[in-house]
Amino acid sequence: MPNQPDLSVAAALAQLTVDLHDAGVEQVAAAVVEFAAQTLAWPFASLVLTRRAGRVELAALSDPAIGPLCRGLLTEGSPLLVVARGNDPVVVDYSNDQVQPPVGVAAVAHLPLRVKSSPVGALSLYESDSDRVGNERLTIAALLAQHASAAIAQARHRESILNAVEARKLIGQAVGILMQRFDIGADLAFHVLSRHSQHSNIKLREIAEYVLRHRRLPTPPGSE
Repeated sequence: MPNQPDLSVAAALAQLTVDLHDAGVEQVAAAVVEFAAQTLAWPFASLVLTRRAGRVELAALSDPAIGPLCRGLLTEGSPLLVVARGNDPVVVDYSNDQVQPPVGVAAVAHLPLRVKSSPVGALSLYESDSDRVGNERLTIAALLAQHASAAIAQARHRESILNAVEARKLIGQAVGILMQRFDIGADLAFHVLSRHSQHSNIKLREIAEYVLRHRRLPTPPGSE
């Protein structure tokens, strides 16, 4: 079948998926750009992540030398940001552009990272010869982007669960401190924490952390 990756690349992608099973988001991003550069032979690779409200930030580089170039692409309205926010892939060919190409880069392919139409970020692959950015390489790159999207989404989900568990643990400990100090029940102690969080506009977890450190509630803003 045309435009299908060979078995060695397919096996490498399968192994990458196994290796990233329990990895964190930063580990996934680093592994993906390393895979693109070393296994798929792109001269450079970078990965950006899309956060809340469409904020995009650089997460990983295959080579620190391209850091300034990658950060320069994070300008509002740039092809990279458009792709990172959920749009289709874009290949920028500097050889057909009036703009002076970056040193050592003749073309760059920006591929979206997304899960169920929700943007996760973008994988950017840089080539020193624009003639080498063909359909076959882009097909394989798109497969890597799919694997990266799934791995990042899973890593974020795991981190979210771990954060929630840790927050519940901290809040439970803070409730215990308030119960002991004020001789009140668990429900009332939790209510005190919640009300303090609402009135001070501080997250409940942060209130709990303060109680654990200082053995008391923080002073409400403006009451000092």
